[in-house]
Amino acid sequence: MSTIQGADLAPPAARSPSRPIPRPKPDDSPGSAIAAPLLSILVPCLDEEDNVTITLDQLGKVLENAAIEDFEIVVLDDASSDQTFERSVTYGKERPELHIRTERRRAPRRGYGAIVRHGIAHARGTWVIPVSGDGVDPVELIPAMLTRAVAGADLVQCSRYHRQEGASTIPFSYRFYQFWWRTLIRIGTGERLPDSTYAFKLFRRVDALSRGITSNGFSIADPDDAGMLDVVGFDTATPGVLAEFIH
Repeated sequence: MSTIQGADLAPPAARSPSRPIPRPKPDDSPGSAIAAPLLSILVPCLDEEDNVTITLDQLGKVLENAAIEDFEIVVLDDASSDQTFERSVTYGKERPELHIRTERRRAPRRGYGAIVRHGIAHARGTWVIPVSGDGVDPVELIPAMLTRAVAGADLVQCSRYHRQEGASTIPFSYRFYQFWWRTLIRIGTGERLPDSTYAFKLFRRVDALSRGITSNGFSIADPDDAGMLDVVGFDTATPGVLAEFIH
């Protein structure tokens, strides 16, 4: 497995694919869903009525500027108590060119892992990337991440620690525990992965589905199964698995 950290990514304006990425042809209706898009962007939301349209607008600008056309955006409303679902649906109708689908899960909520798994199951793309509904992720890196994936990487991992504004969003207690987690990763793999638990990463959808991820919590990998990858969150089996793939 090839893993590429966010620090290695060139700014979107400074890179372009060596050759055009094949684009599946959508049907003739305006804004219709692409049957098999290259990229599925998952936007998990919980009570994000003030942020969801801002996040979608940011994604639209990034995708337009990078001339990426074969994509879909799947908004995942996790039983919000506000108008998140309604605002996403309305925005999707106003911006059909963004191929927005809004999925709503009913209560009771089962956690972040559950809503991401729900999105992976309903996505159609070859590649998947979760994007936070509150707009904190550096979505401008998505084109560069996709380029790296198409070039041969199985997993493209972004890191919050390479930008001061990104690191400032991480609570001190989390940074403390993650320091020891990064050390464990480095010992187990021989590689420096500064932010392997950051959910903003791009991966093959079929890889996630084939591994039978089951957790409903922050980690959507199964900590009892040594064959699981750390897709989102902590997994004690990750160092050994990463070492096997890297080496």
